[in-house]
Amino acid sequence: MPADVSLAGVSALDANSIVLKGVLNFDTVPGLMKQVELLIKQSTEASVDFSEVEKTNSAGLALLLEIVRFMQLRNANVQFKNVPEQIAIVARAYGIDTALDSAEFARQATA
Repeated sequence: MPADVSLAGVSALDANSIVLKGVLNFDTVPGLMKQVELLIKQSTEASVDFSEVEKTNSAGLALLLEIVRFMQLRNANVQFKNVPEQIAIVARAYGIDTALDSAEFARQATA
């Protein structure tokens, strides 16, 4: 039985900024990505805040990378704020933290 996908959400702070909320896992991330795409599809520069994420696993990193890919395909920039340590640890383990263009993510990942 799949987990309750209502455990996660995304909200627009303004036209270029969103905040992710709740639990990022393999049940919640696919729906979140669709919502994220709708909210930032017109942005040339977006900010994604993880400050309200309560729990995550490698699916959170997959979401972050998918957002990077989505924005790169549109020649747009993205910055990540308050990236959870769980995501930074997995990114470092796979050596992909340096592939991310967000200065804040890189700073947090090396802390």
